[in-house]
Amino acid sequence: MNRKHLICCMLLIFWLLTGALSGIALATGSSYPLWVGAVQVTDANKDDLTQAINAIMPNVASGTATYDPTTNTLLLNDFTYTGEGVFFAEKVSGVSSTAVIYSELETLRITVVNTNLLSHTGATAQYSYGIYTTGNLNITAESTGELTVDDSSSSGIWPERSIGVNLYKGELIVSGGSLSAIADEAEYLSTGVWCFNGNVTVNEKGTLIGIGGDSAISRGLCVSDMLVIRGGVVKGVAGKA
Repeated sequence: MNRKHLICCMLLIFWLLTGALSGIALATGSSYPLWVGAVQVTDANKDDLTQAINAIMPNVASGTATYDPTTNTLLLNDFTYTGEGVFFAEKVSGVSSTAVIYSELETLRITVVNTNLLSHTGATAQYSYGIYTTGNLNITAESTGELTVDDSSSSGIWPERSIGVNLYKGELIVSGGSLSAIADEAEYLSTGVWCFNGNVTVNEKGTLIGIGGDSAISRGLCVSDMLVIRGGVVKGVAGKA
């Protein structure tokens, strides 16, 4: 075998091996651009996120949390989380931030069953969020489901910014159930719900409540484009400036 043929054979073997390894890597499961607590959602943990969270942070989560990647739906059923969130760089400023739920999905759908609570405590980042999404957020409910997102920190250290539910780009739609977003006291900005580049729509069976904490700038709700109320209930309460 001459040198040219030898090189060709070696390249062919390399290609076959890397192709096989790629197949093995794919078979181990996919991860999704969604974090609940400090846990990234994967094929391995999507059917029991509560267990996955408690495996690394014992006793911070209870109830049921599952994710369906075919519909991008996070189902919360009597789910309670009390603890720190995942750390990330805020999209506009790059500032160190933390959130209980962080999503880079084009659209995250959250279906709530019964009473659910996300309580963000012990935050040490400059910006603190209950939920932070880079895309759309749709809230639906089975019957009278409720979701409370509380960004109140128990660390005793006020963040520069505290926001209960923050959408970087996209639309917030509350089609059913109740979404309550509570921000903590903050040095500069405290807002219950902030839709940075999009609309907020609350349909007939939906309720949206935004509560800001004491801060230099405090808002219950902040919407850059349109606030559309289609028979639903909307309430915003600001803290002391």
